[in-house]
Formats: sequence, structure tokens, C-alpha cells
Amino acid sequence: MARAAQEGLRPGIPLLEQGELIKRERSFYTDPWLDPTEIPVHPLVYNSPFIFTPEFARKVMEALPEAILKDDITLSRKFGHDPVLTAVEGGISWKGKVFSLERIRISVQPDLFWVELLNHANAANIRLDKRDGIQSLHFFSGSDCFMPMRKQMIYRPDKREPYMITWNRNNITNVGLVASLAFRNVAILVNNLGLQRVGPV
Repeated sequence: MARAAQEGLRPGIPLLEQGELIKRERSFYTDPWLDPTEIPVHPLVYNSPFIFTPEFARKVMEALPEAILKDDITLSRKFGHDPVLTAVEGGISWKGKVFSLERIRISVQPDLFWVELLNHANAANIRLDKRDGIQSLHFFSGSDCFMPMRKQMIYRPDKREPYMITWNRNNITNVGLVASLAFRNVAILVNNLGLQRVGPV
């Protein structure tokens, strides 16, 4: 049986939790959950070469179906309704349609972790890109952030600067529920599975 992302993690670095990665105020125009550009990556994970390897990408993909279904349950409890996703042969079912997780493809090369939705007209993708001359986006760390300040400080690369590392994205706004949760949970899994390997600071 596969281990949960938090199993084996030694004390020292708190994991990201799906239930905390939710917007404080709901809007009729946007999803209530945070997208990857609002999900931090711990500096130790971001700066570890192992995350840019096929082996690590496979670990993320193996954990993704369970993470999406767990996220659906977490969000349903938060907003007071029943879960809407079910696991079926070939993918995840929503409203009678099956979304194949084979449409989520991870490509890696040194300093680039690229996640894309195949067969999407607008090239939907998220990425961590550390190649020469390319800067990571930085997510503002402060009182309006979803995480407690103590946890934000642990995720800041520089404790004196109010920023956390996060993902770049392209055209993921209208990809559908399952794909949106897939992108979000890839971001969470990269951080949490990476922390499991890195251990405490």
C-alpha cells in the first residue's frame, strides 16, 4: 500500500494541507480553492535536483488520483455538500463524464518541472522553472495569506523578505473541475513528497 505524503516525515517542516489552501472569501467568478500560483514550494524542495527527475515525477503521478479524491472530500466538507468525484476505470468521473488522468502529463529536465493538460486548445500548464535567466514567481507572504505566519516564515527563502516560492501557470482558469484539482494537487504533492524526502532543517 502506498504511503501517504506525510508518512515518514520527520519533525521540522510542516506540510501543506489541502484544507488550508482555500480562499478566505468566496466569489461567484473564481474557484474557492487556491490555484498553483498561490501554493508555496518550500525552498529546500525547490532547490533539490531530485524533483526534476523522472522518478520523482512518477511518484507525483502515482499519488495524484488519491489526492484529487481526498481534495474533493475536503472541499465538500468545507462548503457543506457531498463529494462529486468518483474513481472509475480509466480516470475520475464527474457528472457522468470520465476524465482520464493520462491527459495530465509531467515532463522534467534539469531545473524544469512541467505539467500540462494534453489536448487543450490554449496549452494549459503549470511549471517550476529554474533555468538560466528565468525567475520563479514569488507569492506574497503576509497577514492576508491563508497560512499562519509561523508557517509562512518556514516557507520563505529569506526570512527578512515577505515572499514564498510558487508556480508559474498558463491558461488553467477554465480547464474543468478535475483538471483544476489535478494541477492544484500536483503542486501540493511536489512540495509534500519533496519534504518527505528532504526531512527536517
